Amino acid sequence: MTEKLDELCNATISLAQEALEENGAFPPFAVYLLADDELEFQTLEDEDDTIEDADQAIEVLRARVRARLKDDPTITGAALCTDVLLDGTPENNEAETDAICVHVELREGEDCLDVLVPYAITEGEAGEGEAAEGEEGTGSIDYQDAFAVEVDRELFILAN
Repeated sequence: MTEKLDELCNATISLAQEALEENGAFPPFAVYLLADDELEFQTLEDEDDTIEDADQAIEVLRARVRARLKDDPTITGAALCTDVLLDGTPENNEAETDAICVHVELREGEDCLDVLVPYAITEGEAGEGEAAEGEEGTGSIDYQDAFAVEVDRELFILAN
């Protein structure tokens, strides 16, 4: 993985982990790497109340990312982050597990990866994961080692 791809991927994973630790879940989101090495974050807007499920949310966000990449040549990299259910991992190919999935690609270059970070949310012990009145607690989150899979481009395909 190149340095820029690695930077974009690590920042995206960190954002997903923060959301998991605060809320126990996260909606799909995108992160852009700009030419000046700044990162920019995008989610679906609140007015997207016509979206019925996670798959539709991902497709809507993917379409918006592609449109933005086509219109903005200062974006050098993009990541689309989703919460997925894996049928197995390199550590245990028979167990289903939740995972952070970061689809990451650069405008220039051949690398295009899905980086997956399997995780499990466990109920907290007394005092752990408890939230203030009216808030949800998440317990603790156990992350497994990340692994990457080479995939086809899906973001910059309309931008080149």
